[in-house]
Parts: sequence; structure tokens; C-alpha cells
Amino acid sequence: ENGVLKDFLQGRRSNVTVDLEERLFRMCYGVCLGMDYLASQKVVHRRLAARNILLDHLYEPKIAGFGPDPGTEQDGDERLPLKWMAPECQKSTKDADELSDVFSFGVVMWEIFTLGETPYPGVQSRDVLKKQKQGYKMKKPEYCDDEFYKIMLKCWHYDPRNRCGFAQLKKDLDSLFQTGPSDDYYYRTNDLE
Repeated sequence: ENGVLKDFLQGRRSNVTVDLEERLFRMCYGVCLGMDYLASQKVVHRRLAARNILLDHLYEPKIAGFGPDPGTEQDGDERLPLKWMAPECQKSTKDADELSDVFSFGVVMWEIFTLGETPYPGVQSRDVLKKQKQGYKMKKPEYCDDEFYKIMLKCWHYDPRNRCGFAQLKKDLDSLFQTGPSDDYYYRTNDLE
């Protein structure tokens, strides 16, 4: 009902409120919950990005826009959105797995907290892998706090063996929220001091 996440974010750039900032935290958590469910079902997304997430009537994220099944024959080369891809998927998503999606989730978090900016600003897509090999990490977005940025950095390890899965990310994010009277999750701002 509320369209594509990227469009929603870009449409809010001129009116950032405390309520919007709270919504950004909840959206990151919602995307993580969806990806944790997909991972539990052994589904690899391969194309996770804000442009592939829809918002329902409650502005809760719904994962869409899955990448190609590696078992299908493709005509020509696979077109890859390099700025969202894990280093191990820069040439092909054939061997993508949950940990590849974790890398992309960190990029989606960055997109959310920059209100829909394109990742790796000032870097050409063809140069992204070289920057990643050199240890480059995108800077903390303006509307992101330190705890969420630490989670992004965990997602962006160059070596997938150093990344955790969505179950652990869900625990990490869950610890930043507390249950409210109606079972909604609210960000614990007193833990940030």
C-alpha cells in the first residue's frame, strides 16, 4: 500500500522528524526479520536492495525482487548491481548464500539511514570490489546511531566467514528494542548514552 522503500525514503528527505527516525530503526529491524525468515527456509535473495522492498499499510517492509535462480539458464552475462553485492558475488551470484545476503543487508541499512542515497557515493561501480579489498567501508549515515552502524560494519566483512547470519543479526537488533504495551517494538534510546 505504501510502495517501494527507496521511493518512500527519498520522499522524506525534506521532512526528517523524530517519528521518521524511529521508523527507520524499525524498518531495519523489519527487513532483518524478513531475511531471517527467508534464511530459515534456505532461500537466498541475491538482489537485496531498498528498491526491492515494499511497504505495507503499516509501513512494515516486505521483501520482494528476488534474484535469478542459479539453476536457470541465462542468455548472456548476468547483470549485477555491484554496489549492493558481497565481494564474493561481484562476478556471479551462482554461489551466493545467506552470508552474501547479510552483506547486502548492511548496504540496505545504509540506504535506509541515508534516506535512499546510492551506496558507495563517489565510487564507480567497477571500482567497488577494489575498494572493498582495500578495506573501505562506507561512513556512518547522518540518521544512524553508533549501535546500528556497528551492525552494518559486521555485515561488511570482506571474508564471508567473518560475517554472522541473520539469526545473530536479529538477536543483535532485538537487544536494541524493547517491547511496548501493544507488543510493538520501540528503540531504547536510554541505552545509547
